Amino acid sequence: MLRSIQGKSPLRVVGLMSGTSLDGLDCCMVEYSGSPTRLQCNILAAETLDYSPAIIRLLKNMETCDGDALWEGHIEYGKFLGISARDFVQASGFRADLLSSHGHTIFHRPEKGYTFQAGHGQAIALWAGMPTVCDFRTADVLKGGQGAPLVPLADRILFGQYAACLNLGGLANISAHNADNAIAFDICPVNYVLNALSQRMGKPYDKDGEIARGGTIDTYLLEQLNALPFYQHQPPKSLCR
Repeated sequence: MLRSIQGKSPLRVVGLMSGTSLDGLDCCMVEYSGSPTRLQCNILAAETLDYSPAIIRLLKNMETCDGDALWEGHIEYGKFLGISARDFVQASGFRADLLSSHGHTIFHRPEKGYTFQAGHGQAIALWAGMPTVCDFRTADVLKGGQGAPLVPLADRILFGQYAACLNLGGLANISAHNADNAIAFDICPVNYVLNALSQRMGKPYDKDGEIARGGTIDTYLLEQLNALPFYQHQPPKSLCR
């Protein structure tokens, strides 16, 4: 099926992304045209689907469950992704050529040579009814890389007019480039930690930073956090749960 779209221009691709903050599933349909090194992109449709309590429980349980439950969740979440993508495409009114899914990271241990994102590719393709690409991290990790962040090449091609692109999600990561080189790495936790702290206070997240603005800096805690070994490592580097 992929051969039928190889070299096609324009190409309409649906992307699915689930971040570590567990706030929902991002769906986006983008139309790409031009050559591989001079791509133009146009967003045709985008939507964030809030996770149901059942999906949140499923993904959280996969972090600590046994092997059978892990693979059951892998398939079940893949089915959820496929159905979500199918419904998103139908609602958009456009036809999609390709589906790409990062999945939801359950384990990421590049220093041990493995990474695992929930959402089985075959389940996604079956329920979405379209060609699907997935498992973006594993090849780089097996070659000794970090497997994350994912987007430095896309940032360089699509947003080359900027010296750097900063993403503030569950984690903060950055990609930077010049004419000769590019580098990308995770910086620190963001919403993954902030949401957990907000939930202790009875709120799903700190809307507009209201809780944070009402506090003061705990200098001792800040120094302890800044002394963590990760911050002494040179990039490339990536964070896990």
